[in-house]
This record gives sequence, C-alpha cells and structure tokens, in this order.
Amino acid sequence: MASAKGGDGAGELDLSRANQGVWLMKVPQFVADRWHKAGDKPGGEAAAGGGAAQGAPSTPPPAAAAAGGGSVGVVGRVRMAFDPRARPQGGQAATQFMMRLEVPEGAAAELPVEYNLAFTPDHVPMHVFSESAGGRIALEGKVEHKFDMQPPSGDRGYRQMLQTREKKWNTPKRTLQKWDPSGASGPRLPMPGAVSNVKRKAATTPAWQQAAAARAADKDSKRVRMSRDLVEAKLFALFEERPHWTLKHLTDATQQPQQFLKEVLGDMCVYNKRGPNQGLYELKPEYKHSTQPPS
Repeated sequence: MASAKGGDGAGELDLSRANQGVWLMKVPQFVADRWHKAGDKPGGEAAAGGGAAQGAPSTPPPAAAAAGGGSVGVVGRVRMAFDPRARPQGGQAATQFMMRLEVPEGAAAELPVEYNLAFTPDHVPMHVFSESAGGRIALEGKVEHKFDMQPPSGDRGYRQMLQTREKKWNTPKRTLQKWDPSGASGPRLPMPGAVSNVKRKAATTPAWQQAAAARAADKDSKRVRMSRDLVEAKLFALFEERPHWTLKHLTDATQQPQQFLKEVLGDMCVYNKRGPNQGLYELKPEYKHSTQPPS
C-alpha cells in the first residue's frame, strides 16, 4: 500500500488508489438526505458521504463505492444509453447517462426514482479524499467526469413533492393574537413618551414615502427564501416556457429575494450584456441540452 506521512507525524495518507478515475456528481439535497439516512442504518455505509457532491468510480457501477472498504449499501445504479445511429450535435456526445435510485418498497412515491445526469464538459482538476471513522485518510482518485443529477421535470412524484414543499414554505410563520388592553393576557401598553415619539416621526415623514415603505416592507415579507433545489426546479420550469427572461420577471415569478436569486442564476444561466437579447437571462448550454426539447 502506497502511503505518505505528514511532516508533523499526524498520520499516513493512503495513495493506493491515487490513479483511479472517479466521477463527481452533484445531487439534489433531498437525494443526499435519503442517502445519508441509508448510511445511518446499522450494518454499513452508503455512497453519499460529504454532502451533495458524490464521487463514483469511472466505470458506471452501482453507486455504492465506500471509501476505506467495509459494508456498503447500494443506493443507486448508473445506466448508460448509446444510439449508434445518432450523430453528435453541438459538440455533445450521443451517450446519455441516467441514475436510478435503489429505494425500499413503499418509499418510491416519496421522491423521483430516475434522474438525468447532465455532463459538465469543463471542470477544475480535483481529487477525492475520504476519512474513516478511525481517522484514516485516503486518496480515492482523481475526478475525470462531472455530472449534475437532475430530476425529470415531467415526473409526477417530483411535481407533487415540489407542491408540498412550496406549500410548506408559503405557510405564514406569523400569527395574529387578540390584544387585551388590561394587560391580563396581552402585551402591556407602551409608555406615553414612546407613543409620542412614534407619532412625531410619522408626522414628519411624507405620506407618499410612508406608503411606499409600507408596500416595500409588505412585499419583502412575502418573499421567503426557499431551498436552492426548489428555486432551481422553478427556474428550469420557467425556462421551458420561454428561453429568455429579465431579472424582474424571474423575481416576480419565483417570489424570491433578488440577491439570492442572482446567486442561483449565476450558476445556471448566462446574462447577455449585448446583442439582441441584451439584459436577458438564458440557460447555460449544458442545461439547455438536458432541459429543452430539440427544435
């Protein structure tokens, strides 16, 4: 076993798999949570350690390779489809990859089972490391391919899950309470000086400015930040309707804080600064290939 020891003698690094090619796959958070639950069961580990990005061996096997050996549970299988009659178009290979989750009976209705694997042609050179429960660190290999795991937009179970999550996020977190002036069951009356200060401030502020501030505050209070996976799914659905959107229209359609929405758009969209589509957002080419039907 090849190994390297640190200068401070803290431990050895297992380099026996340094030349092994691995795949890096970005998965939705709800899939990562399911894989973590599978790894928490007694008797083994699942292949979803470390968050939403998961490495898998370069040959398409079951998604169950655990670092450092040990008992492993299969959480998914990669399927490759190749049409020899198809011609590569736009620089994209004719090979398509799919991920099918291995879920127990009765759990398939809770989340989609099959996912598209969108290939990312260019990525920064990376390596995958692992650490066992005993503190043993190993280099599992170098990343050869990177994929984005995307649920099919037309999946019935996925749409139902999005509706449930959206309903949860849109449920008001504030409730109304009946105020009792006596103070027996409600808040106490403010001091007279405090009331005078509030009235004085309101009197010196123009009415139009008060109305504008009230509208802005009301609008901001309704824009509750949702999970990134849910926002990305909404954006994919919007770009299926039409290819170009302004930031204002996307903000109104998603009802998300504009700064957070810009961060998500920066990862999956291109902003046109010039040309016929100036000022509009459109999906990056790799997402167009996987989400939009051929023209």
